[in-house]
Amino acid sequence: MPTRVWVALALLVAGVSFIAQNRVPVRIRWLAFSVTWPLWLALLVMLVVGVLIGVLARRRSAKRR
Repeated sequence: MPTRVWVALALLVAGVSFIAQNRVPVRIRWLAFSVTWPLWLALLVMLVVGVLIGVLARRRSAKRR
């Protein structure tokens, strides 16, 4: 198998392990809102927000060139 497949499998195992260990509900407060989510879901949402910010920033800088 190619190296990238092994890396993908290792990342998959690490991700599943992370989710299994971080199922504890956490309360998140932002302004007037309050939600209770599992920790892994809150971190996943923040990851997606960060990726979107990166994509939007990259598009803007690419248009300037």
